[in-house]
Amino acid sequence: MIKQSIQRLGFLFRKLTQRKLDVLDQLEEDHIRVEMLFLQWRIARGEVRKRQVFDQIKRALVAHMHKEQSMFYPACSKIGALKPLIAEGFEEHRAIKLLVKEISDLSMTAERTEYKMRTLLKEVEHHVNDEENDLFPQVRKLMKKGQFNKLSREIRASRVSKPAKTTKTAA
Repeated sequence: MIKQSIQRLGFLFRKLTQRKLDVLDQLEEDHIRVEMLFLQWRIARGEVRKRQVFDQIKRALVAHMHKEQSMFYPACSKIGALKPLIAEGFEEHRAIKLLVKEISDLSMTAERTEYKMRTLLKEVEHHVNDEENDLFPQVRKLMKKGQFNKLSREIRASRVSKPAKTTKTAA
């Protein structure tokens, strides 16, 4: 928890100083955005508001996972030492997608939805913890600077292009 708090402070410093965010900062920004959406869901009242916030969570998760699976993970998997962490990331994405699909079909006020949302939050927190504490430091250490900078530019460019579509199979 302390390590993650220190990382968040570093991210906030880079964000506030208007420095161009590198690939890891950009992914961490997504993580923070999703964490804030989960908080909004917890304090939301009523079926309509909870559905609106859940839909935002779903879009944010789908877009983030798409970025990781289409750009970030393939670049990282070129580094042999990262392959086990990337395989774990894909597996965590699979579990998250299944939960999102299950929750999509439920009423937002059902007791089962509360349980599924807590489970989804735990899965997302576990995934974020794995990435920020295991994968990201290794990427920073092992990825060549040119490849790292290129990946940062590609992900930055993907943010200004059209967002990933949410489909039945994607979530």
